[in-house]
Amino acid sequence: ALLAGVNETNNFTKAVSIFPNPVQNELNISLNGTETPLDIQVIDVQGRSVLSTESANSINVQSLEQGLYVLKLNYKDKVSYQRFVKTN
Repeated sequence: ALLAGVNETNNFTKAVSIFPNPVQNELNISLNGTETPLDIQVIDVQGRSVLSTESANSINVQSLEQGLYVLKLNYKDKVSYQRFVKTN
């Protein structure tokens, strides 16, 4: 059962795309036929959650410093991590 969960998470990650990347203002989230994620977090390189929102197709990252971030999407029991670069 554990391996089945891993495969489901991998399939969920493949279904997720974010754009534009690098991004200046608005990061769009496309879920390829899946419903909107329930929980969205932006995590910095130190592992801190710096932005979060719920049930959105985009997140405004304009307030972030430029650099590398990870977008963490929680959908039901699945999690996807997507790296993106914030520019000015």
